[in-house]
Amino acid sequence: MKKYLLAPGPTPVPESTLMAMSGPILHHRTPQFSEIFYET
Repeated sequence: MKKYLLAPGPTPVPESTLMAMSGPILHHRTPQFSEIFYET
């Protein structure tokens, strides 16, 4: 039996999202990450 991986795409991503993702990665043990996590 053949198996297929069905994934959506390509998916358009808003420019504001791309800009937010291009920033620095925050470590998960920093106060900045905790603040964002709490807001989410």
